[in-house]
Amino acid sequence: MAESEVFAPSAGIVVLGMHRSGTSAFAGILHLLGFDFGDDLLEGNQFNQGGYWENRAIVRFNDRLLNSLGAGWSDVQIAPYCLPDLQREFGSEARAVLERTFSGKKNWALKDPRLCLLMDFWREIFAERNISFIHIVRDPLAVAHSLYRRDRFPIERGLLLWLSQNLNAEFFTRGCRRCFLNYEDFTTDWCRALSLAFRQLNIRPQKDFEDAADDIEVFLGMKSNPLPGGTESRVSNHQSRLVSETYEVLRRATICRQAELEARCDELGDRFRDLGELFFRSFHADHVQAELKSTRERLAALAAKEAVMRRKLDERSAYRQLARRTNAMWMRLFLYGWIWRFWWVWIPVLLLPCWIYD
Repeated sequence: MAESEVFAPSAGIVVLGMHRSGTSAFAGILHLLGFDFGDDLLEGNQFNQGGYWENRAIVRFNDRLLNSLGAGWSDVQIAPYCLPDLQREFGSEARAVLERTFSGKKNWALKDPRLCLLMDFWREIFAERNISFIHIVRDPLAVAHSLYRRDRFPIERGLLLWLSQNLNAEFFTRGCRRCFLNYEDFTTDWCRALSLAFRQLNIRPQKDFEDAADDIEVFLGMKSNPLPGGTESRVSNHQSRLVSETYEVLRRATICRQAELEARCDELGDRFRDLGELFFRSFHADHVQAELKSTRERLAALAAKEAVMRRKLDERSAYRQLARRTNAMWMRLFLYGWIWRFWWVWIPVLLLPCWIYD
């Protein structure tokens, strides 16, 4: 069976959104409405008691992609707009992972926040499938505080991650069937928010809203996650203004024209890259070469110290072996010189018990 035949009749949904943006809560609602996330999912924990709804095979594959770039999901120094072409090396494997995970499933959904960074890679693969994108947008400061509570990330780092990954996800889903959904909207009135989103994307869930309403209400109550207090936020003016404007644009994405949305996001993305020197550490080529040379010299010095330590350990080991042989030799001399040579001296001692009991 061809790949296009496997996925053609399905109605796949890809949930996009930064970590701690409510994508797990939304994915749980989709599951209760009959969407299949696959079999091998990440378990829930104290930060997501209702589960993460992330397929292990997809997560492992995305982590490999990021590792091949020398980065991770929380790396603020990765340049998501300038990813190298990874299709030749990983494209076939990505298609195979999707087929193994969702082949034969009529209504399926995929959720992994790492997709926000990797949409440049996945866009071509998703374009071959009948896929809709639902982009979850949450207040960036709430996301940053949640990342601080879970991972102890500084607030500034959380805001940078939110800004970079949301702009990247918006850029690489242009021209696709997509909609934006505010976290506050679907957590306060999930029925109305999902009705509008499904109508916009022409998606029909497997289970009616009325049949799943009770379970969804219970699930959302379990997923409630108040903003922790007591965390100081020190955010630069440039960063705060840029993040606030981006959030306002994405929050209003459902009511503005696509051309206007894309133009505003392009402007914000340009400003973000222009201000990169304020956020990221940049290196000149000569500085990199000098630092590399210094690092190699330090490694050579450490290797020399290691060789000296190994010689000392070998000497101590040889000394211990010599001491054991010397002790054994003295013991043999004692036995030979005082017991066997003067055996007649020990006869009275051996006969003493006999005299005592006689």
